[in-house]
Amino acid sequence: VVIRIRPPLPRELHGNVPFQKIFTVGSSCRQIVICDKVDEDGQVIQTYGAHRFTFDHVYDQFSTQRQVYMHTARPAVLSTLKGYNATILAYGQTGTGKTYTMEGFNSDESRGIIPRAVE
Repeated sequence: VVIRIRPPLPRELHGNVPFQKIFTVGSSCRQIVICDKVDEDGQVIQTYGAHRFTFDHVYDQFSTQRQVYMHTARPAVLSTLKGYNATILAYGQTGTGKTYTMEGFNSDESRGIIPRAVE
């Protein structure tokens, strides 16, 4: 199970309420900590309660479509070509980047998992 954190949208960065980063990704890219506030260096600076979650991999907001495909989706795609079953499921709230991750855009670097899988 992997998780991908999308970058903040312009309306979130420039809205009426100041944007606050509330997560940090562990150095091993396997753990995410969600808390009240995180500084620019990724350190928890205020914690009324921090929640740690561990996954097979955590992609932060700077991860590229290619990184997500190569590390997570490509092994599943290749195993299906060998006759094994595989599922890639994008799940989450509206506006969290599922369609972008799976489909992406037409530009070479922004292609998602599906166009990369059928190449």
